[in-house]
Amino acid sequence: MTADRLEAIIDTLLALDRSDLAELHAIIGGLLEATDKEALRVAGEKRGTIEWKKIPDKKRGKEYGPYPYLRYWKDGKLKSKYLKNYRMPQD
Repeated sequence: MTADRLEAIIDTLLALDRSDLAELHAIIGGLLEATDKEALRVAGEKRGTIEWKKIPDKKRGKEYGPYPYLRYWKDGKLKSKYLKNYRMPQD
């Protein structure tokens, strides 16, 4: 990431209120854990995982996807965030 891009992100973060920053903090923590290969070895202790979900279309009887969703914990609740630009890592 370039320094200019990082500065733009920081400027955007400074405009957020405290509750938005707390939500972002939980999302980043979940992403870090979900993408940490070492953490994958510790079952049941992670705060974040990436789940590939298929979305049903009951009207047409079809399924679409799978689509990546970050599943993370915030304030004792399991939350879900669609990861629009996430690509499955190639090992």
